[in-house]
Amino acid sequence: MSELPARPYCHILGDARTLYNKWWKRQLLRLAKGVIPLERLWNEELAVIEGAKQGLSDLAELAAAIEHDVPHGGSIETLRRLDRIVQAMFAREDRILIFPEGGLGTVEGELRPLKRGVVIYALRAGVPIVPVGIIGTRNLYFRKELTIRFGQPLIFPQSNRPKQSEVQAALDALQAALITLLPQDYREPDATVKLLSGFLNRMFL
Repeated sequence: MSELPARPYCHILGDARTLYNKWWKRQLLRLAKGVIPLERLWNEELAVIEGAKQGLSDLAELAAAIEHDVPHGGSIETLRRLDRIVQAMFAREDRILIFPEGGLGTVEGELRPLKRGVVIYALRAGVPIVPVGIIGTRNLYFRKELTIRFGQPLIFPQSNRPKQSEVQAALDALQAALITLLPQDYREPDATVKLLSGFLNRMFL
């Protein structure tokens, strides 16, 4: 956020439970504002549900509890409400910051499969997508130098109801643009002392 212009205002889509699970995060978000919380199941929870469906009886009770108690954000009403919020932000000529991988990867410089939502929002609103690569965040420590690379804006024809072929073409273009921003042979910088490494790597979880 420190590398982006203050105007137009930038809103962030983020996982509600991760964003609000600690008191200091809630205080920070009240000050920062501009956060649009998402309700969704985590990959671990999806794995439990899938395991129960595959016949693992020891997971059945936990899977039932997850499906009953954890908001998954997949209802039509929830998706439509989120779409209205995002389109309203674009109508005000504000920006939306989305992490299209939907989670943290395990290898520096490699992408996880991208989610479709980022290109659907852009296609419906007729706004460009600016790809951003963030390099060096896999292992954080105090005063570590990170790299942020901005790509050229990707512009697609507006479509109120984008077809699957349009969504996939935009998604492929975004993935290709992001890959060009990431290093192919990333190496961690030499550091004899990695001060606050444990704290910084866990603080946003």
